[in-house]
Amino acid sequence: MWAEEKLGDIYGAISRIGHGGGIDVTEPPSVGPGDHQVIQPGMILHIEPKLERDGAVFQFEEVIFVTDEGVDFIAPLSPAQISVIL
Repeated sequence: MWAEEKLGDIYGAISRIGHGGGIDVTEPPSVGPGDHQVIQPGMILHIEPKLERDGAVFQFEEVIFVTDEGVDFIAPLSPAQISVIL
């Protein structure tokens, strides 16, 4: 996914890109290729793709509520661009 950005060596063994939410900080399902739970209306999901490189983690998190019609974002959206600090 990151190849076209020419970022060099990055950590690529990410096993999931999100998880369910509820009373605990993280709850099932584990959003990724190894979890086969069906996403259903009423679920709250935390979608958090990340990039790990040179010992740093860059991650955004979107929190969604699954409805019969699709999803509603229930937290402010991550910015389209972030500042680069050199």
